[in-house]
Amino acid sequence: MGKLALIVRITPKEEIDAEAVISKIKDENFGEARLKDIRKEPLAFGIFIVKAAFLLPEKKEELTEEVVNKLKALDAVEDAEIEGMTLV
Repeated sequence: MGKLALIVRITPKEEIDAEAVISKIKDENFGEARLKDIRKEPLAFGIFIVKAAFLLPEKKEELTEEVVNKLKALDAVEDAEIEGMTLV
């Protein structure tokens, strides 16, 4: 059975630093979805977003929405949306 790579774009709340969001995401338990990589990326004029890569079991695509909803529920996160998915 293969794995599904999920890339999520996370927008921190305006008053929250991207590094604080990264720390909160690293502390979160995503069940069967494994956090593989996370980094902040510049958006414009000192504003940063966070991109996170998760590995999920291929047969459990419903976990994608679960991961996004869990990210949106974090108090430091304004929005989270799927940017890409691929089999690995």
